[in-house]
Amino acid sequence: MGLRWLLLLWVVLAPAVSALPLLDLASSHEAIGEAVAVLEDPGGQLGAEQVLRLPPERFVPLGQPVASHTFTRSAYWYRFDVENRQAVPVSRILWLVQGWLDRVDVVIQAPDGRLTRLETGNGRPFAARAIAVPAPNVRAEFAAGRSVVLVRIQTPDPFIVSINLTTEARFLYAQMVDGILGGLVYGAILAMLLYNLLLYLGTREGYQLAYVGYLASFLLMNAAYNNYTFPLWFAENPAGQDWMQSGAIFAFLCAGLIFTRSFLELHQRRPRLYRVTSALLYLLILLGLSGPLLGYALHVELSIVLSSLVSAYSFSLGLYAWYRGDRAARFFLLGTMSGLLGTMLTACTVMALVPFHYITYKAIDFGLVVDGILMSLALIDRIKQAGEQRLRAELESRTDALTGLYNRRGYQDLCAQHMARLADGPPTLCALLIDINHFKQVNDTYGHAAGDALLQHVAGLLGQVLRQRDQAFRMGGDEFLLLLPGQDLVAAQGLAARLRQLLAQTPLPWQSLRLPFSVSIGVSQWSSDEAGWDALLRRADAAMYQDKQAYARQNKNSGDATVEK
Repeated sequence: MGLRWLLLLWVVLAPAVSALPLLDLASSHEAIGEAVAVLEDPGGQLGAEQVLRLPPERFVPLGQPVASHTFTRSAYWYRFDVENRQAVPVSRILWLVQGWLDRVDVVIQAPDGRLTRLETGNGRPFAARAIAVPAPNVRAEFAAGRSVVLVRIQTPDPFIVSINLTTEARFLYAQMVDGILGGLVYGAILAMLLYNLLLYLGTREGYQLAYVGYLASFLLMNAAYNNYTFPLWFAENPAGQDWMQSGAIFAFLCAGLIFTRSFLELHQRRPRLYRVTSALLYLLILLGLSGPLLGYALHVELSIVLSSLVSAYSFSLGLYAWYRGDRAARFFLLGTMSGLLGTMLTACTVMALVPFHYITYKAIDFGLVVDGILMSLALIDRIKQAGEQRLRAELESRTDALTGLYNRRGYQDLCAQHMARLADGPPTLCALLIDINHFKQVNDTYGHAAGDALLQHVAGLLGQVLRQRDQAFRMGGDEFLLLLPGQDLVAAQGLAARLRQLLAQTPLPWQSLRLPFSVSIGVSQWSSDEAGWDALLRRADAAMYQDKQAYARQNKNSGDATVEK
């Protein structure tokens, strides 16, 4: 009776078997989809015995290396034939590239009709795998002759299937190569994370910390996506690994929006876009936390679809910021473009919208490495901008806005520097205190615009006589100060005479007039016997007053009216 049933089974199955390409176990076979026929099981109720008894026309040749069925509730049966031409059994590793597939059942029908059942997948404990690696795998034994292999897969995740049948050595080599590539990606991201963390500790800029969080969330998402978190945290809890995968994607999207919002300074520059971005962020947080209510299947679908949409939104924000003149947005835009392309390619691959390829499957990894490099450049540029702004603000606080010379605050700051130098060795420093004669008369006669023009004119002439290490200050009103390091009193008095002559011979061009003017100059030399820096300035002021009195006497003797400043 048993023999009769075996013969009947052989008659029924012979056409199907002969219609399938035959895989020779003497070779290794990667991505064997072109040698596979597939059957959809919408209800997921068929057993292996039922499938083996089905007529061959119920199976559809896959015709491509990788099967793509997007999201589905159906179970799929993949069938292919193998031949062992040796006289002894041969062991092979059957494995799948996609680590997220939940339930993978392998049934091998030996030449004598006996069935061997194996199971793996993310829906089973990690210990169910023949070799403890992220890729789902089983160790299959093939007797001499021709065997039929059925692979049943059912999962709520993206339904992309790449079946491989190799020796254990080739399998381990493939895992090693994948591990090395993954290690390079993780190493690059981790290096950028630590680098930016150190920058944050130095700068205390909020966007720097936001970027550290963005990189950390990518590492978590990628580790979950590639199944590295499974043996570490969820070896006995496969459902936890599933939720980790979808939850990590939402965490990554939220971290990306926080960084985008912070880096582009939307709160200060674009309040309306800040509110829109914040609303989107809160929606993502809500969707991420509502996984148990939505169900895992819908939750993971939403996470993959939103990953492309959020990346496109961040890219749009960067494009707008660059259009509005934000210099640092250049690198942000390029980095976001790289991340967007990588994310979209991977998302389209796992959703079966583009043909499966290792490069498109791993595009998000490579894209975000480039993204990380460009974003680091963007952050450096942003830090440089902030430093330039602080320097500019500091310089402006020490600089007279009208003349461009140092102001009184700048004078006070630089006094400390000079005091330190004077304390180190024999001091040589002179000061020239300069006052414009009859400056009030200029304002009263020609207006304050003429007075401002005169102050700018004098400041420009001072710059013509100063050495590189000399410093000029506008002390207030029409009073200027020159500090001359390394010059003695005789040299300083000579400079004062040349300066007085230059100013007297260079009238102010004002409208259609050339307004003559003069100055009074007081000269003093630093003395270590005096108490404090102010003594130098007091003596210069006293010398300038004497010079002004001499100027007034000269004008009185010549009959000119004297107008005090």
